[in-house]
Amino acid sequence: MNGRSVVQYFGKSKNSSCDYCSVPGSGKCCYGIWAYQLNVTHYQKMLDKGWRRSGHYCYKPIHEESCCTLHTIRCDALEFRPSRSQKRVMKRFERFLRTGEFKQQRFDSFQYKDSSEEFFTVENVINDKTLVKNAECSLRLTMSDCNPTPVLDLGNMQVCTLQVDREQTSSFESGYSERKQKKAKFRRRQRKLLKLKEKGIDPSTWIKKQPPVKNLEDYIRFSDENKTFKHCFHVKMIRSSPASSDFNDTFAESFEVFKKYQMAIHNDGIRLWSESKYREFLCESPLVAENFPNAANELGYGSYHCQYWLDGKIIAVGVLDILPNCISSKYFYYDPFYKFLSLGTFSALKEIELTRHLAKIIPQLHFYYMGYYIHNCPKMRYKGNFHPSFLLCTETCNWFPIETCLNMLNLGNCYKFSSANAGETKRHKFPSKNFILILWHNLENNLIATDYSTYCLTRGLQKDREVEEYAALLGDMAIQSMFLYLA
Repeated sequence: MNGRSVVQYFGKSKNSSCDYCSVPGSGKCCYGIWAYQLNVTHYQKMLDKGWRRSGHYCYKPIHEESCCTLHTIRCDALEFRPSRSQKRVMKRFERFLRTGEFKQQRFDSFQYKDSSEEFFTVENVINDKTLVKNAECSLRLTMSDCNPTPVLDLGNMQVCTLQVDREQTSSFESGYSERKQKKAKFRRRQRKLLKLKEKGIDPSTWIKKQPPVKNLEDYIRFSDENKTFKHCFHVKMIRSSPASSDFNDTFAESFEVFKKYQMAIHNDGIRLWSESKYREFLCESPLVAENFPNAANELGYGSYHCQYWLDGKIIAVGVLDILPNCISSKYFYYDPFYKFLSLGTFSALKEIELTRHLAKIIPQLHFYYMGYYIHNCPKMRYKGNFHPSFLLCTETCNWFPIETCLNMLNLGNCYKFSSANAGETKRHKFPSKNFILILWHNLENNLIATDYSTYCLTRGLQKDREVEEYAALLGDMAIQSMFLYLA
C-alpha cells in the first residue's frame, strides 16, 4: 500500500462548545476522517475542498450547522509584498539581533470604539505638572446651565469632566500635520534646487532617482552567523514524521517551549498536555514522505517542524506540511519571554519566504496556506493581512480575493461567495460507486481490497449511506488510489 491513502470515515460529529466564540449555546459541527496513511497529493486536494488535519484526524466544518464560518485562506507567495507594519516587524527583529536592544512600542492610552460620534472622558487630572495648555486645540466642555460641574475641589483649582469630540480633534490634527509636511517638503525641494544650481545642473532637466523596490528577502535574510550581531539566530527545518534524528534530539526542548506557550497564551493547566498528547497533536502525521521530483532539495514533501534558534536554544516552532502546491501552516508556538519580537507575524513572513524559495524548485508550489479565516473572531483576522490572500468558497471550491468577500462576511455568517446559478459547484461531484476502493475484513479476518460494487454484492447490501456520503465529499479522490477502510 506504499504511496496509497487509507482512511476511515467517521461521518458527522457535533461539539457543544466553540473555540472561536463565546456565544452561549454555540457549537461546531464537522465531517471527520481518520487517515491511517495519506498521499500528499490527496491531502492537497482535501485542503482545496476545505479539509484540515490535526494529527491523523482530518475534519471539514459544516457551516450550516456551526456558529462560526471557517474559510480556508491562502496567500500567493510569489505576489506577496510586505506591508509597512510587517516591514517594521522584520526591522525590529534585525535591530534586536544586531544591537541586543529592543525599542518597546508605544501604546495609546485610550481604546477607541468604531463610532465616529464617540467621545472619551478625561477625568481625575491631579498632577499639575501634566496640565495641558489650551493652545491650538479646541475642547468642548459638557456643561450644565453654562457652569462646569466640579469633580474635585483643590483649593482654587477645579478639575472638570471634559469630553473631546474625536472627529473634531482628529480633523484638526490631520490638517495641522498636513500643513507641516507641506512646509518641510517645500524646504527640502528648495535646498535640492539650490544644490543643483551650484553644480551647474538645470533643475528642469533633473530626474529624481527612485530607490529600488525591496522584496521580502531583502528584509528577512539577515540571520545566520553574522559575526557583527550581538545575537546568533538561525532557522532549522527538521522532518517530524517519520521522526528524524534531529527531531528526536530536540524533542524535549521543543515540548517545554510548547508547554510554556500553552500555559501563558491559552491559560492551559500544567497537567493538561502530556508528551503523548503533544505527539498526537503536533508530531504524528499520516502524510507519506516523498522526495521532490528532481531531488534538488533535501526537504521533500511531508511534515516538518520549523525551529527558530536564538543563541543556541529553541525560542519558537512552526508545524508545517510541504505539499505539491503549497506550504500549509498547521500550528505555531513560541517562548512567551520573546513575545516582544512579534514572533507570530515574523514566522508567517519566514514561511512565506520558504514558499518563495521552494517555488524556484517546484514552480507550482507557490501558495502559503494559513488554516481557517474566521471573520467574526478578531484574533483570526490577522490572516487577511498577508496580501494577496484568497478565501475558499465552501460550495463551489473556488478561490476568491479576500477583498471581494469582506462585504458579504460583514453581513453575517457567509460560506458561499459565488452565485447559485454559476454552474460551478464541485462539492457533489460523485464518482461511479463501482470504482470506490474499499478495505474490509472478511469472516476469516483477512483484509480484503475490492471495489464498492463487489463489496455490496459480497455483503448483500443495496448501498451503504456513509460510503456514498464519503464519496460525495471527496469526489474523484475516492476513486484515485484512496482506500476507504470499513471496520
